[in-house]
Amino acid sequence: MNVKDGFVKVGCDVEEVARFSKLAPALCRRLFSKRERDYCAGKPHPAGHLAARFAAKEALFKATGKHFDFASVEILDDAKGAPCAYINGKLQKKTRVSLSHSRSVAMAVVLAE
Repeated sequence: MNVKDGFVKVGCDVEEVARFSKLAPALCRRLFSKRERDYCAGKPHPAGHLAARFAAKEALFKATGKHFDFASVEILDDAKGAPCAYINGKLQKKTRVSLSHSRSVAMAVVLAE
């Protein structure tokens, strides 16, 4: 990252995975794009992946100081499998996303220039 003022803004968030195993379909559509939902549905434990993506969206809001409609923010993997943030379909080149989850907890850290 190219940082002019000597620091990077950091956002982090932690979520309980169980909350995402019981999401109503309408709420899931409000929080996640079709591509995110499809990606997570293809995993053995979709709730952990949903929770990690939600945590990344919250962390992005914290790191940038901006709030976006949840569905307009996508956390998708690049060609190498690294998570990236997109807002309204545009790759956020000045951010870095890290996701992790266990069976019970998901977390994300976002660095923003």
